[in-house]
Amino acid sequence: MEDSATARHPELDLEALGRLARIRLRDEDRAEFQPQLARILGYVEQLSRVEVEGVEPMTHPVPLENVLRPDRAVAPDSREAYLDNAPATRNGEVIVPRVIEE
Repeated sequence: MEDSATARHPELDLEALGRLARIRLRDEDRAEFQPQLARILGYVEQLSRVEVEGVEPMTHPVPLENVLRPDRAVAPDSREAYLDNAPATRNGEVIVPRVIEE
């Protein structure tokens, strides 16, 4: 016996959906998920009826600005300046505590 959710959405095949998701659906799961999925599809149908003629597509609901600095060539940082900030160095390399035991 088909419930009203399946009748409104005959393409709603929970068995196939479960196989695609690689999950096993019990009868209780199907009974619970069928109306939920039907409501989701109903909402999508409702959205598809919204008039969007003349609405500019957008990638974000709030206008965003690039807050990065301008990309321009500058003198490279000094390796010595970085090494001066390190707690310990040897032969131009930073010495760090051992984290992997042998």
